[in-house]
Amino acid sequence: MNGDKYNKTEQKCCCNSENHNHKIKNNDNKCCNLHNEEHGEKCGCSNHEHGHEHSHEHCHDEGCGCGCEHGEGLTAKHIVAYVAGVLLLILAFFGEFQYLNKYVAIACAALVYAFFGKDVWVGAFRGFKSKKIFTEFTLMCAATVGAIFLGEFADAAAVIYLYSLGESVSGEAYSRSRRNISELIEITEETVTVVKDGKVKNIPASEAQTGDVISVRVGDKISLDGEVVGGNGFADTAAVTGESAPKELSVGSKCLSGSSLISGAIYIKVEERYENSTASKLKAAVERASKQKAVREKKITRFAEVFTPVAFCVAVAVFVIGIFIKDNLGEALRSALVVLVASCPCSLVLSVPLAYFSGVGRAARRGIAFRGGQTIDNVAKLDVMVFDKTGTLTSSRPDFVGVIMSKDAVMSKTQLLDISRSALLKSPHASARAFCEKYNSTTVYKVENVENIGGRGLVCSVGGRKAAFGNRMLMTELGVKVESLEKSAIYVAIDGKLCGALLFEAKLKENAHSHVAALRGNGVKRIAIMSGDNIEAVRFAAREAGISEFYAELKPDEKFDKLNNIYKEAKKSDPRGTVAFCGDGLNDSAAIARADVGIAMGSGSALTVESADAVIVDDSLERLGDMMHIAKGTVKIVEQNIALSLGIKIAVVLIGLMGYPSLELAVIADVGTAVVTVLNAMRAGEIKR
Repeated sequence: MNGDKYNKTEQKCCCNSENHNHKIKNNDNKCCNLHNEEHGEKCGCSNHEHGHEHSHEHCHDEGCGCGCEHGEGLTAKHIVAYVAGVLLLILAFFGEFQYLNKYVAIACAALVYAFFGKDVWVGAFRGFKSKKIFTEFTLMCAATVGAIFLGEFADAAAVIYLYSLGESVSGEAYSRSRRNISELIEITEETVTVVKDGKVKNIPASEAQTGDVISVRVGDKISLDGEVVGGNGFADTAAVTGESAPKELSVGSKCLSGSSLISGAIYIKVEERYENSTASKLKAAVERASKQKAVREKKITRFAEVFTPVAFCVAVAVFVIGIFIKDNLGEALRSALVVLVASCPCSLVLSVPLAYFSGVGRAARRGIAFRGGQTIDNVAKLDVMVFDKTGTLTSSRPDFVGVIMSKDAVMSKTQLLDISRSALLKSPHASARAFCEKYNSTTVYKVENVENIGGRGLVCSVGGRKAAFGNRMLMTELGVKVESLEKSAIYVAIDGKLCGALLFEAKLKENAHSHVAALRGNGVKRIAIMSGDNIEAVRFAAREAGISEFYAELKPDEKFDKLNNIYKEAKKSDPRGTVAFCGDGLNDSAAIARADVGIAMGSGSALTVESADAVIVDDSLERLGDMMHIAKGTVKIVEQNIALSLGIKIAVVLIGLMGYPSLELAVIADVGTAVVTVLNAMRAGEIKR
């Protein structure tokens, strides 16, 4: 899902996916069904030609199930039409109270009904053609025809008018949320200015290579991650971190793509290609999140699909029973119409997905990329948090701080360092990279037969001699005796004999202790560390972070097994609670995939980020507290909307059944509930700590 894979000459698929190979048909922004299996779920997108008659701009995956067209939002043209409509409605009701000629009032009602009702009847017709009979269109048509049959022309017009107004308000809410997300994921420039040999050249950001130097001027968006190598200025990082205060940039400062330069001029040395940049990861994760639905969302959709036809059956039963009880055809029909109108599930199927969608957008503006609505639900119920150490609790790049020589070393310190550099250039480990960057040498040894051993180190042949570079586990397996050190270390053994150890120090991330404490304040009951590092280094990090439970010197499979045991213990204690694992390395990917909530640091490996349920793009531990706060707030809003929607509808139906049927009350309750719950759902996009 690389950001550079867009085909700018084609129309974008309505479901915003870049993970499947379907094609746009006839340039009409409709895509075929070829990707249904790749979605993993029924698509339901409004622009797909498979029976859904939605025209939602928001296109929420499986659709709402009611068949309604929720509009494209309010424009100046719409506003004029609604103002004219309400004036005509007032005249129509004047006629019912004999303040206006009866036929003039009927004509006013007919104009309102025809103008605002045409889309409803077209939608009902399309629903019948696609064998979707029980839709909200059918509900509205049946209710208004019944009102006309009773001679209540103004009421029929009011039903259609208020329904249309509610749909436009809901559509505007969705349009605004979609625009916010679109602005969020388009946070980089398509081109960058590369400076080379004193010449400047504009190239696509996707073609820039690591090591290139790019020029950024005031007002430019920073498209690639890197380090400032010239100039100075201030950057607005709100799009990727949510921080309102500008960040000062000078030589040596790290830059995140997606930021904007608001003053000064800088030169950045590119450290990550576009597809691996912070902005690209955030964009891909947010696009993916918009297509992933929470279990609660799916249940609401299935509920709507069943509830609508049931509502028709109940209305018919109310009509039949009402005839016998009330002995009044008009009253019985009016009660049935109230049931029909009040039973529309639109407020549920609109507001619940919108709340999750808004929550995803709010999290993204804080530098957190949720996979989807289910991740929000799981984070809100978090009971256990397990951390990797290096790159998660500590800085991702440990500092090389020195070397200890063994008393039995068969070489000088310089020779040991030169051999180590020649070999460790072949290792992907963060410590190996940190050493090679820190220690420069012109002496290069021939390295052959390299074997990287996950979670332990590297063995190879250096200058014709058998060499091993790794942790104590690797040395033990090779029969080399070593002693524990207080710092992280890469032990060096040549021809089966320990020659020395390269020492590293990874600083704990800023305010790690307070951020861990904040997790406990948010309800996390158990916090632990799992690391492949030596016991002394892990113990030190745990003490500094305020974590009492830790496990050291774990291989990737041992880390997975240990997490699995914690997972089973947690579920036995509280089946509803969830378990999270937070890491950044390739060796964390299995544990991240196993946890209910796999959290990856944005600087981590591509596989780790891809398998994660949530990505912290700027690697800050502060985002964990933000993540829980946003998730809990979003779930609270979802629960409010469900309770409000069902409560009001049940109350109106009961009022109608008790002998006080009011079609106007049913319409106001239906439309009003939809508008209120949609506006409430939008609050998820503004949740703040």
